[in-house]
Amino acid sequence: MKKARWAATSAGPRVPVLAWHSCDGGFECATARVPLDYRHPRGATISIAVIRHQASDGARRAGTLFINSGGPAEQIEPFVASFPAIPAVLRARFDIITFDPRGFGFSSAVRCFPTIAAAVCKQNGSPFPRPGLSATRTAVPRLITSG
Repeated sequence: MKKARWAATSAGPRVPVLAWHSCDGGFECATARVPLDYRHPRGATISIAVIRHQASDGARRAGTLFINSGGPAEQIEPFVASFPAIPAVLRARFDIITFDPRGFGFSSAVRCFPTIAAAVCKQNGSPFPRPGLSATRTAVPRLITSG
């Protein structure tokens, strides 16, 4: 995958310029490098996977539709699988885009907590795990893996 270049900005985080390439039979994929922590916009970065399908009637292209099916959850695989269900008139007139959020799907894994126990404590709203609560059963392991 080609790495994105950075667009020049005067303040705040850098805006990635996406380098699109063919993928998944008719789609285009890119990777955006974004700040891991927007409080430190010039610090460590992670990869966000992005996918699009360009309007099939480029001469009548009306713009871009951004799809987010909710979550937090991966977006790209369900988007590709359900793309044929999008009305043909929308597929003809719009570029349609989605992405996998940080920590899901093809985007970078992130570490929100140092341990599973800490994630469970946060989930419980308590500084201590509840008795009898299995950390491996309740925590989302992908959120604590290093990226």
